[in-house]
Amino acid sequence: MAFHISSCAAAAAALLCAFPGFSVCGAEDLRPVLRFGMMAFLQEGTPSGFTTYVNADDYVLRKLPQILSQSLPEYRVDVKVYRTAALIKAARSGKVDVIFGSSGCYASLLPDGIYPLATLVTNFAPDPNQAVAGAVVVSSRRTDLNSLKDLKHLSAMSGLESMFFNWQMPASALLDRGLDPYRFFSSLRQVDQPVPKILQALEDGTIDVGLMRACVLEGLPIERRNHFKVIEPAEDSPLACAHTSRLFPNWTVGAMSQVPSDVAKRISLALLTAPPQTEAGIAWSTANSFKSIDQLYRELKWGRYEYLRHWTFTRVWEAVWPFALAALVAFLALMLHLRRVNALVERRTRELNDEAARRMALEESNTALLQKFHRYEQMSTMGMLSNMVAHEIRQPLSALRYALRTIEMAAARDEEDSAVIEKSCAKARRQTERINDIVEHVCSYARTDRRNLPINLSELIRETVAEAAQMKLIHHAVTLVLPDNVFITGNPLELQLVVLNLLKNSSEAAAGRDPQSKIALTCGEDHVELIVSDETEQLDAQALERIASCGPSQKRDGLGLGLSIVRSIISAHGGSIHFSARADKGLEVHIILPLPGGSS
Repeated sequence: MAFHISSCAAAAAALLCAFPGFSVCGAEDLRPVLRFGMMAFLQEGTPSGFTTYVNADDYVLRKLPQILSQSLPEYRVDVKVYRTAALIKAARSGKVDVIFGSSGCYASLLPDGIYPLATLVTNFAPDPNQAVAGAVVVSSRRTDLNSLKDLKHLSAMSGLESMFFNWQMPASALLDRGLDPYRFFSSLRQVDQPVPKILQALEDGTIDVGLMRACVLEGLPIERRNHFKVIEPAEDSPLACAHTSRLFPNWTVGAMSQVPSDVAKRISLALLTAPPQTEAGIAWSTANSFKSIDQLYRELKWGRYEYLRHWTFTRVWEAVWPFALAALVAFLALMLHLRRVNALVERRTRELNDEAARRMALEESNTALLQKFHRYEQMSTMGMLSNMVAHEIRQPLSALRYALRTIEMAAARDEEDSAVIEKSCAKARRQTERINDIVEHVCSYARTDRRNLPINLSELIRETVAEAAQMKLIHHAVTLVLPDNVFITGNPLELQLVVLNLLKNSSEAAAGRDPQSKIALTCGEDHVELIVSDETEQLDAQALERIASCGPSQKRDGLGLGLSIVRSIISAHGGSIHFSARADKGLEVHIILPLPGGSS
């Protein structure tokens, strides 16, 4: 990879000519250029034209370009001295390939892809990770100033805000003690070329506090060094200089990402294998602890963390995201709690509804049982009354029968041949016998004396329908679908009462309409089925349930005993009865009766 071929500035060219090993000045050099940037203060009157205010560091700045030129003879090393901010800017814009600067300068370029080649060590700072620090300096005459707390609301001076050595490092001493370096002092002057200005201002008494790099005082003549003192100097420190702040990595040589790996390797190898120089033991090692500097920049809100000084969306988010996350978690927990509570409420509501429905069903069941009991009690009472009425009516009935017999005998004695008298007496006698049969039948219930006779059910149904029509108990047509000679065993009077009751109910349900009723009879292997249907009103489930349970009569003058008597009679004959609504409208009554020799 070839580097850019660029012309040197006049000052840098003169500087390069002063170093042995460089090509002859004025001759055209077509070698690829390695652009080397060094961080220092430009200062007139010095042999090199720049300074760091520390003799060992100044020596390195003078010797380092020579080491690079000797290790890379095929490259022309283009050296340029920058201030801190200018060096960072040049490296980011691609104008510098290799830099030599403070660890703060190096750490600022970490996001831009810089990587370390070697870090400076000396006898004063043998650990490359803990080699430089900041010092808070006051005049030795100020016996009242012995701790950082004593400096509150005093006047201070430091380097510019971008200066790592003379502002950022000493400011870390205040930050580590929970103090705000921007608000701690009553006034803070940040100046360029700070070291001589701070020392002079402390001696003149125009400021109270100076913030500067450690090891500067140790380089002063002893007489002048005694004019100053370091506040809260660290104890048992690997750095052999009085300092107030924590320690940071030393000066570092770093290569930008565009430098070929073999070139970076040769530079690193040349530095790490170079023998110690001067009595200060200047040598090279490797450092790997630059994270503390990035944390310091964050606390100072400087460099890439300068956005923290402004209330941007990013900063607001970084400040509030833990609270936002906590609020979100709390909200989700609340939603989960509400969902659980709602589920519990819904389940409890469902249980209460089920319980209410169960209680309502139980209450309806109890009411039905109570009504059924009342019906049984009513039937029992009516049975007792019927027995009493039957018993009391027997004597008048006997007298009536004897009177009819007397009329017949008198008519025969007088030899009066009257067809009307004979017919009327015969009819009255038949009805009297019928009444007598009913009375006897009612009395037989009391005696539990029941007689079953062979019955032609087909003929019984025809006769019952004819008598019902004759007595005006029905007012509509009845269709009969009956096979001939269907015989069963039972009580004909009771079965007539069943058919008559069903026809009468159908006629009364018509309420003036002219519906059709139908009676059908079918035979099975061991039973016969009687179906009575009509075309009255449409029945809902509640009405059908009331009919099937023999509930209270809906007729104004009804006792509600008709269907109960019908059910009792069918049950006494070993049969069954059930009710169903027709598909269009009306009711169907199905009666199952056993055939002789069979069972239902």
